[in-house]
Amino acid sequence: MKKMLALGLIILFIVSMGTGCGAQKEQPADYKPPEPAGAYAHPEYLISVDDLKKSISDPFLVIIDLRPRGVYVREHIPRSINFNSRFLTDYNRVGRMAPPSQFKLALREYGISNRHKIVVYGATYEHARLWFALYMYGHGTIQMLDGGIDKWKEKGYPVIAGRGRKNPAKYTPTTDRVSAVMANTEEVRTAMENTDQNVIVDARSAAEYKAGHIPGSVNVEWNTLLNEDKTFKNANELGKIFAEKGITPDKQVIVYSNQCYRSSYLFFVLKQLLGYENVKNYDGFLLYWKKHKTLQTGL
Repeated sequence: MKKMLALGLIILFIVSMGTGCGAQKEQPADYKPPEPAGAYAHPEYLISVDDLKKSISDPFLVIIDLRPRGVYVREHIPRSINFNSRFLTDYNRVGRMAPPSQFKLALREYGISNRHKIVVYGATYEHARLWFALYMYGHGTIQMLDGGIDKWKEKGYPVIAGRGRKNPAKYTPTTDRVSAVMANTEEVRTAMENTDQNVIVDARSAAEYKAGHIPGSVNVEWNTLLNEDKTFKNANELGKIFAEKGITPDKQVIVYSNQCYRSSYLFFVLKQLLGYENVKNYDGFLLYWKKHKTLQTGL
């Protein structure tokens, strides 16, 4: 009797194993597990402090700190260099993005070449404009540090004082992407007249927006996209913020702020984290629109 019971258990075990194996084989060859809830469309443009720590010794890595020089000198992430954000602005046109000739010279002086992998961080939103400029001019690997130096220190990773060293390098920007990511004033005017297919987004504070904004634009403050620890909210949360303002993937989205710093933050989220296909940054608000065009007030 005991032998028969043991034999029965063995047979049952073999059958159950066969059934399990059969269930696994039923998956199609191209099966991919579902994305986790809140996953980003292009996570490769964002790097966590843990991943940066793992790659800190990569000889092709350049970490760029956009905070004020005095703050940088007191403490910064090892191997980072301090970049002056004034080089991102056209010397001859206030608020406009630096042209490729100016951008090229600035990056060369900072020892940045086309082959470098770049990670940017700042105190608030200033690093977003550098990320956008690098993306616009066709740089290869460019990432934002999620949570910045505060998150880095929260994890107990080291910071150092002093100034980083840099040697001049060769840098060549490309302009193939410029027209696809930069909007001109005429495009903004066209978007105002066709709101079914376009939406204009003001990335400034509610107070600035109330004081005067492009007519018909909606307000999404850049810092509403972040968690308390300055990391980005997940894709579900971000998508809801924009959807509630009528900013949907089927529309042409044009973002703006005073000098493209905060609007570059929105561009990054919409384009890379949410995967919106048609997003443009408008850098003419301060120089052209505010001076020569009609402003709408109120919320």
